[in-house]
Amino acid sequence: MSKRSEYLAHRKLMRLADSALSRYIRKESKKLYGKCPFCKAKPIQVSFHFIGRRRKATRWDVRNLVGACKTCNYWERFFPDRYRAWFIRNRGVGLYLELVDNAEEVLVPSKEYLEDIIKLHGGKKC
Repeated sequence: MSKRSEYLAHRKLMRLADSALSRYIRKESKKLYGKCPFCKAKPIQVSFHFIGRRRKATRWDVRNLVGACKTCNYWERFFPDRYRAWFIRNRGVGLYLELVDNAEEVLVPSKEYLEDIIKLHGGKKC
């Protein structure tokens, strides 16, 4: 397999892991909150990451996610304090600091790691 093919296969696994986890988080958040936990008005449509997705060490950590509406997911970039405060009130400052520390780690997700996430959260088979 060429390096390009390996790269594309790995990117596909990352997308599948993202999709599987997103579906799981949205489903669980709907059970827990019903509507968007931030605005409490709109339906849950997306998975909201408190620590950004580019931080691979926390990207697939369920503690870093909650289901939200698209509007709140968008506005987080302009008013991050509101959403961090929600996290701290609902999940605790200790967990938030743990996630911030974990996010500093460098993680290069292996094929097996991504396949485990997909399997654990009921995603499509690879």
